[in-house]
Amino acid sequence: MLRKLAGNPDCKNGTCPTPWATEDEQDYIVRGYVVADTERLAQLALPEGETAVMIPAATARFLAGEPMGPEWDDNPWVRSMADRGKQVSRVHVLTSPLTDCLRHELAAYPGDIAAGETIGILDKAEQDVTGLPDHDFWLFDDRDVYRMRYAPEGVFTGAQLLPAHRLAEYRGYRDRALPEAVPFADHWERHR
Repeated sequence: MLRKLAGNPDCKNGTCPTPWATEDEQDYIVRGYVVADTERLAQLALPEGETAVMIPAATARFLAGEPMGPEWDDNPWVRSMADRGKQVSRVHVLTSPLTDCLRHELAAYPGDIAAGETIGILDKAEQDVTGLPDHDFWLFDDRDVYRMRYAPEGVFTGAQLLPAHRLAEYRGYRDRALPEAVPFADHWERHR
């Protein structure tokens, strides 16, 4: 079974470049955008049977233990919502220890917070909270609820709008999770 090492937290449809480790961690597989630029390919002088893929600089920097770059210091979508007076908040339910992929996702959160989002963490390894679903969901304007869908290896595949009669149920989940959540910065300090 391959293990996802990192991924772009803003990947919308699960097709973003991603590094993976093999079961024994002796090899790595990189899913990326195929390099089609013939000039760049000529510089690489690839032998028969090899290809080149491109991955985002932020992912490469993260894997090297470096800051992800200034483009991650702010989230324009969150800022646009906050500027319109909308509240953007989330509780990320997870279980530590954090995988590299999850650490990469969480590394983008400080920019979201700087833009105006409130993020809490509910770590099931540290907190015993019952009555929550086993999947991610988003509430928009407290009137639309979307269930997040992921492939077995953790790649985001899309969001499903749930019927209106499920709204009260998901508001209840939100109201259960919010008071139990630890501020992101506190959790990140202990687990990064």
